[in-house]
Amino acid sequence: MNREDILKGAHTCVCTDRNRQYGEPEDSFKAIADTWTGYLRAKGYDITITPTDAALMLIEFKIARSLTAKVQKPDTFVDIAGYAACAGELATGRDAVSGPETATPVPRYENADTCVCCGDVIPEGRHICINCMRKESELEELP
Repeated sequence: MNREDILKGAHTCVCTDRNRQYGEPEDSFKAIADTWTGYLRAKGYDITITPTDAALMLIEFKIARSLTAKVQKPDTFVDIAGYAACAGELATGRDAVSGPETATPVPRYENADTCVCCGDVIPEGRHICINCMRKESELEELP
């Protein structure tokens, strides 16, 4: 399967087949995001999964599955391309008909912890990112 076949397959899935089977991707990814958010909140995590997050996480799922596959299947790459197309549309707020941005951008990592120095996203429980820690260490070493 070449790149053109993969992209054509993704186009067919995303723009025709899946729409007939499951409806609009925005609705599907919102339902997935809501379900995952509910699950994680029930487990004690204060987090909100967006439809874009859901599409990107499904790409990660496909990649992880591909890493453990005994034999690579072409549909894995078709699905990744399709999820990427949907994620891109969701993230940029582009209307499939008119083209210009129509949605208000969703802030990335709205529930994430951020570095007090630079604002980068950091692991929960930390206050400063590794890059700022390195800079701080370098400054301490100066005479």
